[in-house]
Amino acid sequence: MSEAARPPTRWVEWTPARPWADFDAHQALSDAIWDSASEPEWHYLNPAGGLSIWEARTDGSAILIEYRDDRIVALQTNSGDAQRHLLAVAAPFRLVAGARADSSPRTATTDTQPT
Repeated sequence: MSEAARPPTRWVEWTPARPWADFDAHQALSDAIWDSASEPEWHYLNPAGGLSIWEARTDGSAILIEYRDDRIVALQTNSGDAQRHLLAVAAPFRLVAGARADSSPRTATTDTQPT
């Protein structure tokens, strides 16, 4: 199958039952993901401040975490091994899945303003 013929990747956004701002287990959830996604099975990417990506070497799927002031503000997976891994690790945190409207992952937001 050519690149042009591939269906778009489906990114799933994960949220706690309450808004992220009211979620009191940011550090515990973050630690659970970081402690379980280790090399060589996972490749860590940090393309921008506040954005962490753990890519599964088995199938290229990813866990994307956006932070602001050490608190999670967004958490996404794009299926595959990454999603299965997150479901197992994050089960105690009772996250809720909601499909994104588009096929692109959330882009990191910053507090910088254009000049």
